[in-house]
Amino acid sequence: TGDGQVWILDGRGNPLPGWPQQVLSTQREPIHLIPGTGGLTSSVMTLNENALYVWNHEGELLPEYPIFMDAPFTGGASVNLSASSVALASLDGRVYELDIQTDGQSSPSLVLVDTLQIVTEARQGTLLPSLSSVGSYSAFTSNFGYVFVHDTQRDTLYTTKMPGDASTDGAAILLEWEEKTLVVAATQSGQALAWELPGLQPLNILPPGRIESFTFGDVEQDGDIEWVVKTPAGIQTWTLYPPTTDTVVLDTLM
Repeated sequence: TGDGQVWILDGRGNPLPGWPQQVLSTQREPIHLIPGTGGLTSSVMTLNENALYVWNHEGELLPEYPIFMDAPFTGGASVNLSASSVALASLDGRVYELDIQTDGQSSPSLVLVDTLQIVTEARQGTLLPSLSSVGSYSAFTSNFGYVFVHDTQRDTLYTTKMPGDASTDGAAILLEWEEKTLVVAATQSGQALAWELPGLQPLNILPPGRIESFTFGDVEQDGDIEWVVKTPAGIQTWTLYPPTTDTVVLDTLM
């Protein structure tokens, strides 16, 4: 809420015991549930400015929380329950890798295992609030329009520069489609681009036109993927069909 409170409600809209809990400032970031297994109760995680909070289901802060970082978080949080890991992005271009720890805990906790400097403000801007992961790939986007693709060890595989600054609502996301892995992103001017992995080869699959934000889904429930787009004219959808590869040389950052 705007007064910096985090609420957990039941199905009738009533706060659960122990909630709400107070954070530093207006709460705009998503709330993430980390389920408990093997007798553990669930945990609740969120970001607020430069602080990371983790509570148990009763609203009690887990030991050592909140954790404060050097710069505010961008809101980008990739929670991978199958790999028991969490990745967080901050405005100084860093990505924090944390493991979900359950041993000796009553509720899942997070342990910082690595810090990576993905971008620097002087060269590539700051990270946008989007960390997208599919299979062995992860994608990051900076406000200057750079798209970074990493492997599971966060080693840089590919980097390219979009023709313009990136849109926060159009930050790069990964998509599995037609037995391919795609990267899709958009610029502030509303131009959408798509690439195929491996190699980050440009694809001609998206219709032209100015977009403000987008997502993907099987809207018609027929097995095909639709591109759902907010445009100046309203919400529009297109069905994606097998791509054609453009022979364009990438502006790859070494």
